[in-house]
Amino acid sequence: SSDLILVVEDDAAVAEALVEGIRGDGYDVVREATVAGALRAARTRHPHLAILDVRLPDGSGIDLCRELRRTGFRAPILMLTVHADEVDQVLGLEAGADDYVAKPYRLRELLARVRAHLRRAYGDLAAGAADLLHAGDLVIDRAAARVTRDGRAIELTPTELRLLVFLEIGRAHV
Repeated sequence: SSDLILVVEDDAAVAEALVEGIRGDGYDVVREATVAGALRAARTRHPHLAILDVRLPDGSGIDLCRELRRTGFRAPILMLTVHADEVDQVLGLEAGADDYVAKPYRLRELLARVRAHLRRAYGDLAAGAADLLHAGDLVIDRAAARVTRDGRAIELTPTELRLLVFLEIGRAHV
């Protein structure tokens, strides 16, 4: 299964072009137009990366970013801002964003940043190994970047997930 990208953008034309470009690069996409929809999608769909517009109809992407981090969302977050407004950038980064892309952005650059953040966050987890690893009562789903115990998700940072996979693969070869 491919990585799931959450796109939060209220401008339909911008969102459509973005979603099309991201899908064309081989990712699954869920698009939301509001803060409320984005929070719901993050909670229910567990995206691997989020792209947030700074200005949304029901609030600010910066507040959304802060709320996502407060509720335990640990995937990379890229902010889209109309101008490379330094105030927006500083506030966004302090709210927990990982990166900034100024509009109008070049799709190729945005996709390169998405790929870089996904690589940094999840690594190329030992290519070719099984997607499901079992460690005691834990199930590590490498394709979905998710760990469960008794069917319940356990929230891990990308680094914690990589470490768990590394340790489990190492243990299996001892």
